[in-house]
Amino acid sequence: MIRALFGPLEARVHLAPRWKGAELERLLDEDHSVVVAEGARRLETLGWSVEIEVTYSEYGERGSIDLLGLRPAERSIVVVEVKTDVASSEAVCRKVDEKARLAPGIVAERHGWTPTSVGRLLVMPHSMRLRRLVGRHEVIGRMFPVDALAIRRWLRRPVGPMAGLWFLSDIHLETARGARRPASRRIRPGPSVDRAGNASADR
Repeated sequence: MIRALFGPLEARVHLAPRWKGAELERLLDEDHSVVVAEGARRLETLGWSVEIEVTYSEYGERGSIDLLGLRPAERSIVVVEVKTDVASSEAVCRKVDEKARLAPGIVAERHGWTPTSVGRLLVMPHSMRLRRLVGRHEVIGRMFPVDALAIRRWLRRPVGPMAGLWFLSDIHLETARGARRPASRRIRPGPSVDRAGNASADR
């Protein structure tokens, strides 16, 4: 209804849910930080140098890249967008496209070399709720078609472009519904579990 009202005006509306004051925002930020930290750890395990929250401002496009993985020897980078929920698949895809498009220039400016291979990863904690949610967003499956096994192969040998959805297992978030904090476990590659958009959990 809100979109219908503001659509003719070409206006965007940003909603900020609150729970017990500002606590919901704090909890969501904690969840995001947990997934960011685990994503960085797994990339580093696979041989990547990782930068966290890389900010940019280019011709009115502003934001920050949650994780930027670097492999200078292979002139490869991976742009990682971390989500613990998806309100708008179109907004997520647009933002990832923006970050991946700007990332080579950011790397060239900051590190003095230009990437020839750019990977895009949408990283989420593994849960049936999120799998069902993503399964309903066909555009995400089209934008990030590569499954977990192919993602890991590319991360080990990053040649050419790659775009995948990576569900990280063994992450337990402390949200408003209550859950355990993440337990540190050894990473073991597991079987690829296919879905409509070919997303798989990495175990």
